[in-house]
Amino acid sequence: MVNKEQIFPSIITAGDSDWRARIKEAGELGLKEAALFINGISLKERAELCDLLDGSEIKSIPILHLRNDVTELEVEYFYNEYGTKIFTIHPGAEYPFFSALLKFEKNIFIENTSVMFNEAELRRYGGICLNISHLENERLQKSVKLAIFQEFIERFPPHCNCISAIKKDPEKTFKGYLRYDDYLLGDFSELDYLKNYPAGYFSNFIALELKNDLKTQLAARDYIVGMLNK
Repeated sequence: MVNKEQIFPSIITAGDSDWRARIKEAGELGLKEAALFINGISLKERAELCDLLDGSEIKSIPILHLRNDVTELEVEYFYNEYGTKIFTIHPGAEYPFFSALLKFEKNIFIENTSVMFNEAELRRYGGICLNISHLENERLQKSVKLAIFQEFIERFPPHCNCISAIKKDPEKTFKGYLRYDDYLLGDFSELDYLKNYPAGYFSNFIALELKNDLKTQLAARDYIVGMLNK
């Protein structure tokens, strides 16, 4: 059973996401808790983001998705000021980690991407952040990696999750790949794929990795809870 307290609306910074507007909207909604993805902006922009957060209504950031150039000061800032205990990042084979992350090893969880998990890396850090939309993309693409990912998930139960939309037809990314998963939710039915996954794939910390406004994300959260608890 999944409840609202497990699912967090998110402020993401990838692509054309308007993270400044999302921080402002949090104040308008009186929203005090949200997940945050800082992988799409530079160090200078991240300083601006922190300034905006400091003046916002947001008091808790349970999940923070990092990028590999993060500094130790940044990680400590979120850990101390916003109570962030779950940090997620892509596999080291995709983006080598910087030493700033070593102090927080057991608070760091490796997200499944198109790059396969490294078992030693999962054991060194906290384990798996299961992006269910990425996994669904592998299934729809009939990828041979799907079974291997599932084996890892059985041995390393997910500690946290990311969820995005799944489109009916694949769309070409800026790198030229076809993908079904997308950050922009067009219709709540684009979340229906979640019904195909067992309860053990869902953790107590689920971030909606969407660039939709927060009001839509909160409605999407209600939709997910209602759908999975039928």
